[in-house]
Amino acid sequence: MGRKTKYFLKNYLLNFGFKKDKCPAYSLQETERYYRFGTNVRGRNIIFNIAKTRKLDVSEKCVLKNACKENTHTLLCCYEVREAGPGIPLFRSSKGFNVATYCKDVKGGIEVDVGVNLIDEVFYHLSAMGEYKRESNREKIQPYYFEGADRTVNEPLVDDFYNLFTDAVNTVLERFDISEGMQRKLDGFNVSLTHDVDAIKKDYRTSMKYLSFLVFTFARKWDFNAVRRMYRYLSHDSDFNRIIDIVHMEKGFGDKSTFFLYSNVVKKGLLSRVVEGFVGPSYDIRDSSVLADIRDVFNEAGFEVGLHSSYPAALNYELLEEEFDLLKRLSHNTVISNRNHFLNFSLTRTPLMLEKAGIKCDTTFYYNNICGFMRHKTCSPFYFYSHQDNRIVDVIEIPTVIMDSTLFNYLSCTDEDAYEKSIEILDKVMERKGVVCINWHNETSAPEYGWYSTYQDVLRWMKDNGACTYTIKEVYDRLTSEG
Repeated sequence: MGRKTKYFLKNYLLNFGFKKDKCPAYSLQETERYYRFGTNVRGRNIIFNIAKTRKLDVSEKCVLKNACKENTHTLLCCYEVREAGPGIPLFRSSKGFNVATYCKDVKGGIEVDVGVNLIDEVFYHLSAMGEYKRESNREKIQPYYFEGADRTVNEPLVDDFYNLFTDAVNTVLERFDISEGMQRKLDGFNVSLTHDVDAIKKDYRTSMKYLSFLVFTFARKWDFNAVRRMYRYLSHDSDFNRIIDIVHMEKGFGDKSTFFLYSNVVKKGLLSRVVEGFVGPSYDIRDSSVLADIRDVFNEAGFEVGLHSSYPAALNYELLEEEFDLLKRLSHNTVISNRNHFLNFSLTRTPLMLEKAGIKCDTTFYYNNICGFMRHKTCSPFYFYSHQDNRIVDVIEIPTVIMDSTLFNYLSCTDEDAYEKSIEILDKVMERKGVVCINWHNETSAPEYGWYSTYQDVLRWMKDNGACTYTIKEVYDRLTSEG
């Protein structure tokens, strides 16, 4: 099976499956015009011919109407859409031609011809081809969105292609009286609540980092909201260790979450020590109070601890491994997940390091300064891809789409604006029945920040709209289970 087809199916089947039976896909010989693969449902072979088309200079909107069900799909395509081959119309473009057709072959199988280049569309976004090319050209990739870095809109585009493919499969099966259909493994609206624990004390380092950021924000934007937040911060003297308070609050909503804890391993090299001394968390995981909180989190049914790897660890395997091993040893529990501090991440190096260390899930691949889907274009978990090795990396990214510091620090939102932006993002996830992360830091529930009322409002909205909450490990177990 071609590497792009394999990557598409690996990620699609991570999130989708048949209702009752396991129907594995099998490869077929690709042609100059088509990616090809097949599956077998209740003894009937289904062959898919997915168009190979050129990449467009500018993405184009494509509206498709299901010829059998009358529903529509709206896509933003980076690759050309062409007319499908002869057969019974399945989807028709608003431009007047058939984009997907199907027919029965002489052996009773079904052949589906799709003129939308699903394979390249999904591969381009999930493998982060644009970011890989920039990093390969020795451009320093920062965890920030810069205008012009990517011209696509802030939408989960990948899931729109998934849903088109799912609709095509299920429509064809229904036409042949096969009730078995594809559906999401996690049906409904799903969110992993997560917390980076960056501080447990209001000490000098923690205060200097936050106040320096506010000074910079004021100087750059003349944002007087930053001055008000400085005054609020200096007017209180609170305990920043809010882990148990958060656990009890979330239990009140019937929720559970994952806490990402920092392993304060002594850094080797002067530069790493200076960088970590300025940007890194200031607590030591070996402190008795922190260890007690780790035990308390695990004693609360369903809550989880993950690794909050240090800024230098994104590029240093030995350091990442040492931090991971320390957390596992001190927690006495299974740890499978990671989020790097300040979202430091190298597409060419970090996923391979996570895989080698034995970390199964990551939640780092997100921009600090913009909420939503700009970096990964999806609201569904996916495997990383190594372009330099031409293979799928055995690490699943659970996409982060909302972070408190994005809303309040980088976007300077009021409480009302932060809530509205959060609901706008979550509405898109709910519409597509996705699985995403929210990151709300531990210390921001303190009066110095005052951000937790917005978090509670978001949790209340989620509860009212039927969201299911999972820890990172629960998402991993449910999606990768063979059952």
